[in-house]
Amino acid sequence: DMSNDKYHSLPAISSSQLKEALRSPAHYFAKYLADDRERSEATANMQLGSAVHVLFLEPAIADSELAIAPECDRRTKVGKEAWAAFNEAAAGKIILTSDQMKDAEAMASSLRAHPINQIVMEGNGYREASIFYRDLESDLACRVRPDYHIPPCAEWENGLIIDLKTTDDARPSAFARTIANFGYHTSAAMYCDGFQAYYGTEKPPEFLWLVIE
Repeated sequence: DMSNDKYHSLPAISSSQLKEALRSPAHYFAKYLADDRERSEATANMQLGSAVHVLFLEPAIADSELAIAPECDRRTKVGKEAWAAFNEAAAGKIILTSDQMKDAEAMASSLRAHPINQIVMEGNGYREASIFYRDLESDLACRVRPDYHIPPCAEWENGLIIDLKTTDDARPSAFARTIANFGYHTSAAMYCDGFQAYYGTEKPPEFLWLVIE
């Protein structure tokens, strides 16, 4: 039940931080340690991806997590007041345009029509659960938050992790480049390390990218 904000506020190392350090120590310092560092703003694509995660994995909390921005002219006094009132009411929520919400709902609907949805809906796993562990080689405190995972059981001897990704091209050849560009393989490795550390399995869990364009 840990909130996403709480998870990201904790000092343990995440895969996002690791990927920045792999780019260069200077990039890591500038983004996470510098006194004058700026909080990065979510892009429109990131907002859309987050909305799809909520609508597919946690639809029961969609109303408390998502907000549709009003169409108003913020150059006018009335428009500015309407926008300010909306921002106050929607504090902490994922803000989408009406078109983005339609896209997110359509994508979530497509995911629910996929056979893998049966695995998610069976209720044997955990959505957005945080796992904290120590890396065996470095002894660094680390953290991962798989989109969905099933602990080791009769059906999944070493467990299962499902990582939901939104993209503009889900074909294997194109998504392979996306994996490399965004370091999804690094995150997958950390998810498996954290899973094994927590559940004590000898082998890593089955790992699936669930990709929607």
